[in-house]
Amino acid sequence: MAVSFISTPTTPNGTQATIVYSLTGLSLEPQAKYICDVKDETGTTQLVRIKQPSNENNFGVFEISDILHDYTDWDEVWTTPTIVSSSNDNTKTFSIEFGEEFGTSPSSSLIVSESQVKNVITVYPAVEELVSGLNWQSGSYYNDFLSNSPATQSVRLEDYGTLSHFNLEDSFVENYRVTIFDESNSILAQKFFTNTYSGSNDVEASRLVHYPYGPQNFINEVSLGPIFSNTNWSYYTVVANQNEGDRRFERLNSCIEENGTRFAFINKVGTWDYYTANLTKVETQTYNQDTFEQEFVNYSTTNGSVAFDKARRGTTIYNKTIQKNFGAQTDWLTTEESDWLLELFQSPSVYVQYEGGFVPVIITNTTAERKTNPRGQKLFTHRINYQYANKPKSRR
Repeated sequence: MAVSFISTPTTPNGTQATIVYSLTGLSLEPQAKYICDVKDETGTTQLVRIKQPSNENNFGVFEISDILHDYTDWDEVWTTPTIVSSSNDNTKTFSIEFGEEFGTSPSSSLIVSESQVKNVITVYPAVEELVSGLNWQSGSYYNDFLSNSPATQSVRLEDYGTLSHFNLEDSFVENYRVTIFDESNSILAQKFFTNTYSGSNDVEASRLVHYPYGPQNFINEVSLGPIFSNTNWSYYTVVANQNEGDRRFERLNSCIEENGTRFAFINKVGTWDYYTANLTKVETQTYNQDTFEQEFVNYSTTNGSVAFDKARRGTTIYNKTIQKNFGAQTDWLTTEESDWLLELFQSPSVYVQYEGGFVPVIITNTTAERKTNPRGQKLFTHRINYQYANKPKSRR
């Protein structure tokens, strides 16, 4: 017999979906096991080998999403002023190869027959809920950006942002257009970006492409910088191809700008989304201290004299830790905005914009309420609580 596939997962797929291979044809000899080799795209470098016996019906079932996820990461492209392709294993292609091993007796040495069948799969860190199916539904994002964000959002002048697209043989961005408008809907400027990596899905790094959209990204771009630095623009649109993935970004009114918080977070589609909680940010600090009691009498005198010393400390702090806790309040949200923002609470990687860059944070909310009554809840609001991922040093 020879090992063969019964089913294989779709490609591209998400490493946080359920990536299942099922096989048949394992030898009936003693000590028989299926072999699964996870290799790089060329099939020359073995990354992981898994062995397992068949089930009682001689079938083999392998679920390898967690293994593939360990070899992916996220591109940190928040501030790019130009179009860039993936450079940090945000998407990765593997050769998944199956074979078998068996013996001629229960105690014999093993005969190994590897790589009898193989399957090439491209993945990145997208999520698929188990109620929706095993494979990530990549087809729902054809000709659109990899985001569930609302088509219209508000941005501050200093905000960064990017949109991402996955290049496939029949779905790739040929042009990317930014159009800036004033309050009367007159066009102030328009730019067509080149180097869109269109049709380059055969090159692994160029399968996933990131496009700038934040005002600060464009301010750092030579040709659009003067327009966005001016005060008379009202909103702008970004469009992929002719009218696909159309997004509109409205300038946040300066009277409510206050000291809000700009979040960048990995969404359920495995790329960055951004949200500005534009109301006042609140900071509270909590302190924990370790102490010991020092005797008032100096038993450690070095000259035998024990003089009265009113400055001698009794309770002494030898370690003091500081925890900074922040709270960001959203404005009133529509149902669409509220549902999408739950992805921020669920995200494994969240940053906040800080002094022209981004710093990692931990969302500390343990629950998030979802709007469930469309008739009684017309608008919704969230409080986003977070801490810096890098804690302040202890005071001693």
